[in-house]
Amino acid sequence: AGKAAGGWEVLPDGTLHAIAKVRGTELITEKKYNDFEFKWEWKLPLAGNNGVKYFVTEQRTSAPGHEYQMLDDKAHPDAKAGPIRQTAAFYFVLPPAADKPYREPGAWNQSQIVVRGKTVEHWLNGKNVLTYETGREAVKAGVAASKFKNEKGFGDKIAGHLMLTYHQDDCWYRNIKIREIK
Repeated sequence: AGKAAGGWEVLPDGTLHAIAKVRGTELITEKKYNDFEFKWEWKLPLAGNNGVKYFVTEQRTSAPGHEYQMLDDKAHPDAKAGPIRQTAAFYFVLPPAADKPYREPGAWNQSQIVVRGKTVEHWLNGKNVLTYETGREAVKAGVAASKFKNEKGFGDKIAGHLMLTYHQDDCWYRNIKIREIK
């Protein structure tokens, strides 16, 4: 237990904590993943924001990968921008289901990203809340209408890293599991 480099600490119970308002950095896997299941539990404080990125590449520093958004959907300013910037969205590109089983700040949420071929699924608390196909028109249209429109290859599937982002807010993670699908 104790503070780790870059604004992260491991608590005595094994929970990973992003420490708010320090010079934090992202945590990124050394390995690249193609087809995989990534599961984790997380919680945020009131008005909190964080995310998990996948298909991460060093070639796009301003938009390294797709993001599974984690947000206080009521109190964070991003939430007012609509569902494409709320919890379980493909951040800024595709919204999750309107009836997603979201838990309020301070409560643990369970999330999962599943990638098989070009199909990507975002799960929240046991429910598939978003499924999309990389390279399809819905993704291309979402990217074209987003701040990522000038990022070459954004929206495509690549073998990439997974990243826990650092957004200057407290965020807690536990039960983090990655499984490659062969």
